[in-house]
Amino acid sequence: MRTPTTTVRTIDLDHDQLLILEDERGRMQVLHGAVWLTEPGRWADHRLATGAQWPLRGRGAVLTARGAVRLQIVAEAGRQGARWASAWRRIVRAAARQVTRLQLGPVGCPP
Repeated sequence: MRTPTTTVRTIDLDHDQLLILEDERGRMQVLHGAVWLTEPGRWADHRLATGAQWPLRGRGAVLTARGAVRLQIVAEAGRQGARWASAWRRIVRAAARQVTRLQLGPVGCPP
């Protein structure tokens, strides 16, 4: 039987920077700042602030930094979540192909 390998990573993100955790299994902790967390298969998104922990299930979580953020990820190596990650990547790529124009900021009404 194979022993899982545990890795600990610290990641810094800038405001509005995205981080996609494709096949991570373990847990994540917000050391400083706040992130917006979106996971496929969940109805609600979550805002995680300093000190918050979240289990990572290998489903392709997407994190958006809400200011300067420092995260710690304690993950076990494995391919059990690869199927979810692959499906999530296909969904994101299909949606990106359909976006013809992306406008950031307030949208004005035509006169």
